Amino acid sequence: MATGDSAGTPPPPGGRVLVSTKGTAILGCGATLLVVAVGLIIVMGFSGGYVVIPTLIAIAAAIALGYGVKEMQKWEAFELVIPVWPVPLGATLDAELIRRAKTSVPDRDIAVRGLIICREKVTYQVGTDTRTERNDVCKQPFSTIATVNDGVFRAPIPLVVPLDRGGPTIDFEHNDITWRVDLEMEKLSWTSASQSFEFVVAPYLDTDAGVIQDAPRSQP
Repeated sequence: MATGDSAGTPPPPGGRVLVSTKGTAILGCGATLLVVAVGLIIVMGFSGGYVVIPTLIAIAAAIALGYGVKEMQKWEAFELVIPVWPVPLGATLDAELIRRAKTSVPDRDIAVRGLIICREKVTYQVGTDTRTERNDVCKQPFSTIATVNDGVFRAPIPLVVPLDRGGPTIDFEHNDITWRVDLEMEKLSWTSASQSFEFVVAPYLDTDAGVIQDAPRSQP
């Protein structure tokens, strides 16, 4: 998930650059799994237990971790450049996904599938039980083509926030609305094939949306 501004790409005037740390999070999980598996081998070895399964897990985790570290050394983090921040309701923006190589990489095209999601979460009480419901009130799929040229990965991302589904980002004690864009990329390593960026939608209309606030909304 995106974590904030990037130090690599300067944000555009009035915009923001979000950075993904998903690859490093995956490596952290792999390292944790390796430590746990080695610990099990030691404990079960001293107690005379069956160590074949934790040994296999440790070997698999070590191989995956080594491969992941090698892949992370090739590329910097993914950056999502959003030209307007926060994103107003009704906006259609041309965002861009960027990733810079640290080493020489071949030029190529990469298919990218995306999904813009608005999720509503409601927490309520039923007697003494606390319940939470999550509902995706907006899911918009799209596809695009990324290019790798001169060591830079670039993908145009059509960031569309409809007026008739979802609402502005909110974060109350028992209710919240969040927006994010999920991305799946072919021909990339398992450490970076999936990325997700959460963005903020403002409680006002885009000036170019061509509607007024009290205009009737279309049916979903």
